[in-house]
Amino acid sequence: MRPLLLKMSAFGPYAGETVIDFTRLGKSGLYLITGDTGAGKTSIFDAIIIALYGRASGSGREPSMLRSLYALPETPTFVELTFTYWGLEYRVRRNPEYSRPAKRGGGLTRQPADAELTLPDGSVITKCSDVDRKLIEIIGLSREQFLQIAMIAQGEFLKLLLASTDDRKKIFRQIFRTERYFELQEELKLAAGSARADCESARQSLSQYISGIRGADLGDLPTAEVMEKLGLLIENDRKMSDELAKRLADCEKKLAALDYQLGAAEKLEAAKKELERSRKLRDEKKQQLEGLEKRLDELRKLAPERDALERKITLEESFLPRYDELEAKRKELSDSQKQLAEDIAGLAKSEADGERFRHAVEELKKRRAQLEHAGEERERLLRELNAQKIRSEKLAAVERQYNEWLSLGETLGREQSVYKKAAAVADSLHAELSRKERAFLDEQAGVLAGELADGKPCPVCGSTAHPSPAKKTVGAPTEAELNSLRKKVSDADSKSQSASVACGVTRGKLTSTETSMLAGASEFFAPTIETLPERLGGCRLDTETEQERLAGLIKIEEQNLAEREKLDARIPNGERSISENDSKLASLKAEIAAGKAKVAELERSAGSLAAGLSYAGKNEAEAALGSLRKKRDDMRRELESAEQSRNSVNAGLSSLEGQISQLGRQLEGSEKVDVSALISESGRLKTEKSELSKRHSELNARLVCNLDAQKHIAERSEQLEELEARLALVQNLCNTANGNLRGQDKLMLETWVQTTFFDRIIRRANLRFSVMSDGQFELIRRPEPLSSRVQSGLELDVIDHFNGSQRSVRTLSGGESFKASLSLALGLSDEIQSSAGGVRLETMFVDEGFGSLDEESLSQAMNALNSLADSDRLVGIISHVAELGERIDRQIRVSKNGSNGSRVEIVV
Repeated sequence: MRPLLLKMSAFGPYAGETVIDFTRLGKSGLYLITGDTGAGKTSIFDAIIIALYGRASGSGREPSMLRSLYALPETPTFVELTFTYWGLEYRVRRNPEYSRPAKRGGGLTRQPADAELTLPDGSVITKCSDVDRKLIEIIGLSREQFLQIAMIAQGEFLKLLLASTDDRKKIFRQIFRTERYFELQEELKLAAGSARADCESARQSLSQYISGIRGADLGDLPTAEVMEKLGLLIENDRKMSDELAKRLADCEKKLAALDYQLGAAEKLEAAKKELERSRKLRDEKKQQLEGLEKRLDELRKLAPERDALERKITLEESFLPRYDELEAKRKELSDSQKQLAEDIAGLAKSEADGERFRHAVEELKKRRAQLEHAGEERERLLRELNAQKIRSEKLAAVERQYNEWLSLGETLGREQSVYKKAAAVADSLHAELSRKERAFLDEQAGVLAGELADGKPCPVCGSTAHPSPAKKTVGAPTEAELNSLRKKVSDADSKSQSASVACGVTRGKLTSTETSMLAGASEFFAPTIETLPERLGGCRLDTETEQERLAGLIKIEEQNLAEREKLDARIPNGERSISENDSKLASLKAEIAAGKAKVAELERSAGSLAAGLSYAGKNEAEAALGSLRKKRDDMRRELESAEQSRNSVNAGLSSLEGQISQLGRQLEGSEKVDVSALISESGRLKTEKSELSKRHSELNARLVCNLDAQKHIAERSEQLEELEARLALVQNLCNTANGNLRGQDKLMLETWVQTTFFDRIIRRANLRFSVMSDGQFELIRRPEPLSSRVQSGLELDVIDHFNGSQRSVRTLSGGESFKASLSLALGLSDEIQSSAGGVRLETMFVDEGFGSLDEESLSQAMNALNSLADSDRLVGIISHVAELGERIDRQIRVSKNGSNGSRVEIVV
């Protein structure tokens, strides 16, 4: 993954839209992200991570917290990253959830989080979860993995270096996907626990069956001996059960014979008692029959009274239809009176409604007349408001030019200072060159003089006499030194000239910006540089105040216009309501007149019907008729009851005579039987039978129980042997996979697999750690744990080659720990890319940590990072360490810009 272009809007310390073009930094090598503390270096880091994964790099920074405090309320917050992967270009844009001014009604509203991913073919994916899933699919790494191998966040270095075996297991489990080994360990634990529980359950079940044996206590004996003794007990119980069954059958036979004799004796005794009872009841029946005959004669004499009552009932029943007719007339009269009252009340209400409707319509027409010219000022006010907005935009443009002018002035000051220093250096070098050139020429005369001899001609003047030869100058420069100095002079001249050109370019920009700025401000006032900020602020305040005033007037005009339109619809509706109410009044008056005539006619008709009847209404008539009918029916029932009672007593008396005759014949010639003796013998046999039956049932129950126990004990014993064999096998596998074998290292299966990756990571890390530590240190996985009781395998030590010691990485100093942590992180990055299958990361970020290094260590760390960047990889270092700025030419400089937030500048 290689970033091409990053856009940040209202994000972190960046108030407006900030664009970083990474293509200007090249495709490989190191570049520095530098700037003041809090200026926004790590925010660039966060913007890339949020674009790719929707969350910031640090655990304490949520996306919703990254809304810029410097941004204008209407400026949207978003990040947009354009990047390439395997030669294909992608663009992702995200905005976190944040609060923004509402478009209607004022106040704030929540802007929900959103995401949009544009693929190389031009198709677009929306919705945060879908974009997250697609980006992980494209890059092949989760956010956590990306942070560990491509973006090493501030404060994250030491986590991997100082992690325990358990912590490293969790890190490597996610990175190298060793979950399946961990799941196998857990499944073996569950299997061992399940096998152990099955064995214990089988033992408990076997113990329960043994404890359930009846007739013997065999709980402490071995299972084989229990089975032997239980077999003997079952055999003895079967023999005893057969003997008891024979004795019980003999007893039941004797009881059956005695029961037959007792039954016959009891029948004779019952017949004697029944004969005596029947004779007594016959006498009572005769007396009852005499009384019933006398009462029946008295009731028959009341026949004339019953006939008169029947005639009166018939007469009253003939009048009942006339009562129905009277009730109908009275109900119709009541309904008509009620309807008449409702019509009269409705008439009064309609008259009141008519007055109310007319008054309301008059008020609406008055208000409509007041709003006749509503809205006529709206267009003029809108034009004035638009003019004020244009004025505000022009003022803002002038203000931006003023800020740019200030920035250019600061830049010019810095460039002039650079030029003065470069010119001074060039002048100094020119003076030194002139001096040394003279010394060099003087030295050439001394060299020639050293070769002169008397009688030999001078190579310069030809004289053979040399009275005063030149002497050699001490410390005169050589020609090589002069050439080197001339090169320095040329370089200094080039730097001075470049600095002069830069000053000229910046001064031209400054002058152009000043001219444009003053020209723009002159539209509003006579500007000067000194008064410009104050005058701009005053104009901007006046413009904002006027915009608020015009907006208020426009709102009032729009409200009046809307009210007039509503009135134009309401007035016709009110007039229609008046017309409808007048029609209703006329109809009600006609209905009231007809209702009064109908009530008078019904009153006359009801009075005529009531005059010929005995009772006030049908209910009273039916109540009286009911009393007459009840009296008639009571007299009939009493007569019928007397006749039925007389007939019933006659029939009972005849039946008793026949029964007495039959019982007398049955008792003739019967023999006398000793019933008490038979009962005594029967009781003894029943007691014996009960005891035998109880003993037989108890013995059979014990026999059934013990047979069931014998069967289940044999089954559970065989099952327990199989379960114990399986437990031994599964427990051994579980102990092996989970590092719990007695006498062996506490090394789990997953940890053992992870040690392979860890060893490769350490080998890759040592390639850089050796460079950074000048060959002093080497990381090594601890071969043995400090305690045999704890899990091990991923502990880390360091070998100090200067003194030959091996010790914990926790003993390293702060600078040494940083170098070890950085080496380990880079080794992890290399290993993950090597094993991730197609993951391609062409850019890497390292956030801070260099401040703890001395100059030599910093140089070593830079050499290691340079070797990393040589492999077609671009490495960005986020740091405020000044020495890095001198070592790394390509830079992204982040600076604070007061209330306008931070700004970014790329230097290449």
